[in-house]
Amino acid sequence: MLPGILGIAGFAGTGEFSATFIGYTADTSNLTTYTFVGVDIGQAHPGREVWITVNRAGGITSRPISSATIGGVAATIHEQQGLSDAVDQSVGSGIISAALPTGTTATIAITFSGANNLCVIGVNRVLNRTNVIATAGNIYTGANPNAPSTTIDVGANGALIAAVTSSAENGAIAWTGVTEVYDATESGGSAPDQTRYSGALSTGLSVQVARPVSTSQTASSPPSGSALAVVSIT
Repeated sequence: MLPGILGIAGFAGTGEFSATFIGYTADTSNLTTYTFVGVDIGQAHPGREVWITVNRAGGITSRPISSATIGGVAATIHEQQGLSDAVDQSVGSGIISAALPTGTTATIAITFSGANNLCVIGVNRVLNRTNVIATAGNIYTGANPNAPSTTIDVGANGALIAAVTSSAENGAIAWTGVTEVYDATESGGSAPDQTRYSGALSTGLSVQVARPVSTSQTASSPPSGSALAVVSIT
């Protein structure tokens, strides 16, 4: 687990909503089921949920999340988006969660519909959530900049959790509407191994209808596409 580069809390105190980014882990084992053992999920709490951003990349056939477990608990798949360039590469992003009040580490297993070259998990510790306000997503294909975008409603003191995966490995990803917490690349000799992935988290947000959320990436060559997933919670 790589260290969290940003922790963003809502309102500290017993029984109140908060969300904190803990860290992310990448695996390039080319598997259908990726199993991450001993993942840091933060301090135990009766109202804790673990929310995971998932970035994936593979060959020509897009392989979405089919199921997942967090600490042995079946996870809810809240949102996922994916696309294929119909030549040799596919990418996708998703957001999952499960209630897990005990323990400080967990095994996280992500099963796709088939083998993917890459799976990345970004871990968020969420306390005392009461609502999923909305989910949203978008896929982008076209010229530079690589810019998927969507809008999403936000609740009072709300949080946004988001993930984006791009088929272009070069060029940093810039977020609008939510704060980036990780941004890295998978580099290799073939197209399925050339991927950029990022996750984001913002909390303490005000009520807003149709808040714009987007990313922008200027790659060294025109990208074949990217997939964006966002969830709004309170």
